[in-house]
Amino acid sequence: MLLIDADLRRPSVHKMLQLPNSPGLVSYLTGQSDWQSVVQPSAAPGLDVFVCGPIPPNPAELLSSERMRNLLQQAAARYPFVLLDSPPLLNVADSRILATLVEGVVLVVKASGTAREVVRRAHVYARNVGANVIGVVLNNLDVRADGYYGYYASYHDAYLAEGDAEEKEAAAER
Repeated sequence: MLLIDADLRRPSVHKMLQLPNSPGLVSYLTGQSDWQSVVQPSAAPGLDVFVCGPIPPNPAELLSSERMRNLLQQAAARYPFVLLDSPPLLNVADSRILATLVEGVVLVVKASGTAREVVRRAHVYARNVGANVIGVVLNNLDVRADGYYGYYASYHDAYLAEGDAEEKEAAAER
């Protein structure tokens, strides 16, 4: 598996995995290196990492480039899974750009810290750019806390209700 730190504004994968942050994705996207030479092995078996590298002045432009498309195609041919870590979907255009280049999007939601409306809006933004939202990961979840099941059920119900509304709207357009 290849993990790419595609958060060109606030990269964090290198810190989390205790790897040097240069050279990286930005070095490749700006033509300074080929991508295979800067991918690093991690301490986890079977996980290679492509760190971000230096923060560029033009993240959205780099992520929407032909070089980024080529990278994803080549990486998918070499690795069984390619995972991109991106900035939050609602904050900048970068994640929406990336969402159009990948097979699926997984929303990562801070449990009990992200309002349901924010999650709904992120889901709508992703779908509006044609992204295939394949799931949601709840992080920082305390399963011992009261309300966990209520939170999940509320999110699940809201998610299904949104899907029902979209289906009804599509049916009305036919």
